[in-house]
Amino acid sequence: MVLAGLILAVIALVWAVAERTWQLALLAAAVILLALSGASSGIDLVR
Repeated sequence: MVLAGLILAVIALVWAVAERTWQLALLAAAVILLALSGASSGIDLVR
């Protein structure tokens, strides 16, 4: 489930950059960083 959220966040980031929506791009980047740090430390973000 973390991987699915990460994929959606990457898609949102790419779309935000394409649309020049920097607030959304920053939000998506923050979500990606949180997901990566959570996954690397063994924390399941879904729970």
